[in-house]
Amino acid sequence: MNQLQKIINLYLDITSDCSINKLGTPFAYYYADDIDSNIKNSNLQEIDMKDAFASIIKFKLGTNHPFCIEIDKINNKKEKVIYISTTITNENKKGNYFITLNEINILTKVVILGYVYANNKNIQIIEYKKDGLAYNGNSLSSSSITSETSQFNEIIRENFKFHKYNYNLYFRIYKTSYFLDYNNKLIIKGNYKNLPPFISNILHRFLCEREIYNSELLYDIKKKYSKLYLEILLQSNLINDINELYKINNGYLDVNGKIQTDIQQLHPHSYLYYILFPILSLLRS
Repeated sequence: MNQLQKIINLYLDITSDCSINKLGTPFAYYYADDIDSNIKNSNLQEIDMKDAFASIIKFKLGTNHPFCIEIDKINNKKEKVIYISTTITNENKKGNYFITLNEINILTKVVILGYVYANNKNIQIIEYKKDGLAYNGNSLSSSSITSETSQFNEIIRENFKFHKYNYNLYFRIYKTSYFLDYNNKLIIKGNYKNLPPFISNILHRFLCEREIYNSELLYDIKKKYSKLYLEILLQSNLINDINELYKINNGYLDVNGKIQTDIQQLHPHSYLYYILFPILSLLRS
C-alpha cells in the first residue's frame, strides 16, 4: 500500500465521528451557518497548512517530479498558487490528469481534518475551509494514542507543516467571523472584512475594554447611526465623516445588510442590526 492510500484509509478511520469527513465536498463549513444562528465561542484553536497546494502535490507526485521542481523555483506565494492552478487546469484540458484541483482539495481535507482528529478529542468544528480549521477540543493524552493516530502523525510529520493560532473570543454573525486573540488583536474574515474605522474602534471598546454597559457610548452609537445624523452628513457633503462611519469593503450597507456602491442605498440602522447590536448581545449573554 502506498503512502497516499495509507493516509486516506487512516483518515477515514480516525475521523469516523466527523460529520464532514467525506472524501469530497464540503470543502467549507461554518457551524454558525449550519445551525442558522449567531454564535460566540471562547478558547478557540485554529490551524492551517503551510504552502498547502505545493505540499499536497509533492506528497502525491514526489519531490523529483518535473512539476514539483518547477514549483520550487517560485518564491512568491501568490504567484506559486496561480502557477499551480493554471498549469493543472491547462494540463487537464489536454487530458493529462497527473493531479486535479479536486484531488488537491480532497487531500488537503484529509491532512487538515485528520491531523486535528488524530491529536484531539471532544472536537467541535467551528469553521473549516480547505486548508484551515478552527475548532474547540482537548489534546489527546499519551494513553489515548492508537496505532492509527500514530501512523497518521508519522506521515504528517514527514510531509506537512502547519501554522497554529489561539483565540480568546470568536463570533460568527451574518457570515462574518471575528477572531480576538490573546493580545487583543481583532481579525475579521467574511462579508464585512473591512469595517469602518469608527466601528473598529467601538468593537475594541466592546471586546477589549468591556464597555458593554456604557450608556453614554451606546447613546453616541445610536445617534451616529440614525437617519437624521446621516442626512446631516450628506447635506453637508462631509465625505470623510461618512467614510469614517459607514464605508465598508469600499461600499455601504443597504437596508438588508448587503454592501452597495451607491451611497443613496446606505441605511444607517443596518450597521447596528448586522454588526454592533449582535456582538453586544452575545457579549452580554
